[in-house]
Amino acid sequence: MNVEMIAVISAGIMGRGIAQVAVLGGFDSVLNDISVELLESARSRIEQDMQKGVDRGKLTAEGMAAGLDRLSNSTDLEESVAKADIVIEAVPEKIDLKMDIFRRIDKAAPGHAILASNTSCLSITEMAAATERPKKSHRYALLQPSS
Repeated sequence: MNVEMIAVISAGIMGRGIAQVAVLGGFDSVLNDISVELLESARSRIEQDMQKGVDRGKLTAEGMAAGLDRLSNSTDLEESVAKADIVIEAVPEKIDLKMDIFRRIDKAAPGHAILASNTSCLSITEMAAATERPKKSHRYALLQPSS
C-alpha cells in the first residue's frame, strides 16, 4: 500500500505528537479537531517543538519548514479523512466517543484506508466493530514514506 496522506484525529498531546512525527517522516498530514483554537494551539506547539529540534541540531531549518508545509489543519472530520490512506484516532479514552469517531471515519474515508487507534486500554476489537471494515482497523501501524 502506498501511503501519501495521514489524518490524525485530535490535536491533543498524543495527536499533535503523531502528526509531528508523520510530517517529519515525509507524509502529508491533516490534523483534525473540533475547534480552530485547538488546532492553532497544536500547530504552535508543533512549531515550538520542531524549533527545539533545530536549536539542538537534531533537525534542520529546511526539514522543519518542509514538515510544516506537509501539515494542514481541519475542523471538518469527514473532509479530513476523505483522501487519507491512514487515519489515526487519538481522542480521549472514552469508548463511546471512539466508536462514534470510527463510525464517522468509516463512512468518509476511502475504502483502502487503514483506521488506527492510539488507545492504550480500550478494546480495538470493539472500536473496529463500529465500522464496516473491522479487519482494516489496527491499534498501531508502522509507516515508511513512499520514495
